[in-house]
Formats: sequence, structure tokens, C-alpha cells
Amino acid sequence: MLVYRVRAETVISDGRAVAIQPATVDRGSRRSGLSLGLCLGWGSGTIGVAILFNTTNLLLLRFITDFLGVAAGVAGLLLALSKVYDAVTDPLMGYLSDRTRARLGRRRPYLIFGGLLCAASLPMLFWLPAWITDDWKVATLVFATFFYSTAYTVFNVPYLSMASDMPLGYHQRSRLMSFRVSAIGIGQLLAGVLAPLLVASFGGGAEGFAAMSFVMGLLVLTACWTSFFATAEAPSGPETTPAPGQGLMDWQLLKDNQPFVQLLLVKTLQLIGFAVLQGSLAFFVLHGLQAGTGMLAAIFTTKTVVLIATMPVWLKISRVLGKVRTFQLAALLFSAFSLLWLLAGPGHPLALVIVQSALTGFASAGMLLIGQALLPDTIAWDRHRSGLNREGTFTGLYSTAEKIAFAIGLAVTGLVLGAAGYIEGQGDIVGTQPETAVRAIYACIAVLPGLLSLGAALMLQRYRLSEEVMQGIETGKQP
Repeated sequence: MLVYRVRAETVISDGRAVAIQPATVDRGSRRSGLSLGLCLGWGSGTIGVAILFNTTNLLLLRFITDFLGVAAGVAGLLLALSKVYDAVTDPLMGYLSDRTRARLGRRRPYLIFGGLLCAASLPMLFWLPAWITDDWKVATLVFATFFYSTAYTVFNVPYLSMASDMPLGYHQRSRLMSFRVSAIGIGQLLAGVLAPLLVASFGGGAEGFAAMSFVMGLLVLTACWTSFFATAEAPSGPETTPAPGQGLMDWQLLKDNQPFVQLLLVKTLQLIGFAVLQGSLAFFVLHGLQAGTGMLAAIFTTKTVVLIATMPVWLKISRVLGKVRTFQLAALLFSAFSLLWLLAGPGHPLALVIVQSALTGFASAGMLLIGQALLPDTIAWDRHRSGLNREGTFTGLYSTAEKIAFAIGLAVTGLVLGAAGYIEGQGDIVGTQPETAVRAIYACIAVLPGLLSLGAALMLQRYRLSEEVMQGIETGKQP
């Protein structure tokens, strides 16, 4: 199959004619490459969704059960249903943004509208007006949860698609995504440290959660809208009008994009491992290290700070080794460093905990960076093969895989602990768990994440979009 590159008019691909609009590229941006302002501005959008995502993951389940009095099983089912809903809305949002024609571009209008929805979703989740009776609590939560899922999708899918819209080189994509990974870390810190402090400072209880949600919602709005204004001059590639009859998903073309399918499998395994690690961390601190929330905060903060600080290191490594080998190196280091937690127990020195947290944070940074940087490459490959710009559709599928993988990881943690005899309802009391449950906690923190990461690294062994292949596509020399 050949894809003929033209300035405008049409592209013939697989027997289908596709209308091509001239590229809307800011020439100054193309000459100077990615400016620091563009990278920071685009990355700020990730801070917004990371605040939203991590605040809800950290606090929502406890708020629903402990302060609204909803049964834990009902609350868990509600959150699980929202993930099923995401599996439909994420690809749909990508499909819609691919076909949007607006003066502001295909993606940027959704940054304004989606950012506003994201900001509003936090008060909807954490503030229950007094006039809502107990009979309507669950129904209100159903609406709020699905509103949150919709808001996240409306912003995140078009936003993430912008990275694939930009006509960037192989290593430029990695550089842009390094700002996204750093922004994820900043959002995690704000959600993990600032949000609980706000709840406490506003008096705790339901009132504290409500006040926190308005403050954090304002931060989300600021970050999301900053990304809109900062990307006004962002370069973008040619826009394509899909051929008549092309549906929501052209499954044959998706099947032909084997690099994307491989990336989905890799990302799913990686994030299941990360979710198992995150879901078991609090249990490990309490029952493994027999420490309090201060130790948990120290581990969380250290890993996040190191993740942000070491982005330039991993960028340099990827330039030398290539993206695939860099991911595999990071996965190998992550697996080895995770095993060090098997040596930690009650009375483990704080200094060693900090060092071990820093090591795992360093390794996870490389995996996160490359996992993000490979997505635009696979979309560029699809564009080359099909002649179509379907960034939104692929990004929607990628976003769905991320959410489902995280949900699976948390479920795996619960199933492993339950099978090992973990006793619920013990609060912060140490020494009440059977030895089998403690061993299961160690397996979740030190063994399972590493094994899943190694599996993800092995899956990349057959990935063929090397720097040479991508440069051939960018220069028109790749058939």
C-alpha cells in the first residue's frame, strides 16, 4: 500500500479518496521546534485532569461510605459502572473531535467547555445539598459520577489528541510528553497533599469535603483553561475529511495498526501493575512497615518528586537507546527496585524508605514517559498508512484502556487480599491481620507490579516503529 503525500486536494489510500485540507502550521513554531512556553502551556492541561483524577481516586470512596452512609458495595459498583460508561464515551469523543470543524481548531474548543465541566464535577461529587433526602442520595451520586466521567472525557480525549496533531519529530514527541508526565506528578502531589489538608482546614466532615471540592475545582479550571490559551499558536498537521460511509470505528484499519494494538496491551499491563502498587501502598505502610500516615506521605512525595526531576535523564537515555529499549530498561529497573520492599519491615529506617521510594520513582518515570511518547508514533503510522487523521479515535481507545487497566488493578488488589484472609474494619490497628494477608500485601507491593512490568517490556520486543522508521515516514521516504 502506498500513501501519496500532497499539499491539498486528495489522498488515495486503500482505494478510498480522502479530502485533505492544507496544514495549519505556524511557521515560526516549525522553525524553532517546540518552545518551552508551548510545552509548559500544553502540559498544564494534564495538571488539571491529574488533580481531578487523583482527588476522586483518593477521597471519593471514603467520602461516599463514611460521610454519606452509602454501603461500600454500592459505592464500588457505582464507580465500576462509570468505567463501563467510559468505554463507550471515550472513543465516541475521539470520533466527534476528529470531525469537528471550528475556527479555533478541532480540539481547542473542547478545552474550554471540558475544562468548565471538569471544574464543576468536583463540587457535584463532594457537595450534597441539604435538601437532597436519603432516598435520593444514590440517584444523585449516579448522576454526579456519570457527569464527572463525561467531563473528564470531553476535556482529556481532544486534549491528548493535540499531541498527535502537532507535526513533531520522533524525539520532539518524547520531549512534549515529558512535560505531561511531570504534570501528572504535580497533579498527584496537589491531590495527595493539598486536598486532605483542605478538608482538615475547613473543619473536616462533609463540610470540609465540600469546601475542598470548590478550591480544587478552581485549580482544575485554571489549569485546563491555561492549556487552551497557551496552545493558540500550536502547530497542527493537515485535516482530513473522512470518506463517505466511514463509521465510528473502521475495524480493519485499526486491526492493521499493529503497533497501536501492541501499545494498548503494553500500557494495560503496565497500568495494572501501577494500580496494584498504588492500591496496596497504604496497607503496606500500616501492616508491613507498621507506620502511620506520615510514612505514607513521605513515600508518595518522594516518588513523585523524583519522577518529575528525572524526566530530562530519561529523555537523554531515550535519545541514545531508542524508545523501546528505554522502556525495557526502565521496566527491568522497576522490577528489581520493587523487590527491595521485601527487605522492609517494622522499624525500617526512614532513610532507606526514602531511597527505595526514590529508586522506584526513577524507574517508573521512564516507563510512564515512553508509554506516553509511543502513542503519537502509532497514530502517525496510522496516518501514513490510511491517509486519515484519526487522532481522536485512537486517543479515545488509549484513554479507555488506561481507565480500565487502573480499575482492574484495584480489583486485583482487593481479590488478592480477600483470598489471603484480610480482615476488614480494623481501622488503623496494627497486628490484627493473619500472616497470609501480610504476605499478600508484600506480594502486591513488591512482586506483582514488577512481573506485570516485565510482561509489558517483553510485549514491546516485536514493536517495529523505530526512530529510522518514523523518520522515513516524516520525510516521505517510508513506503
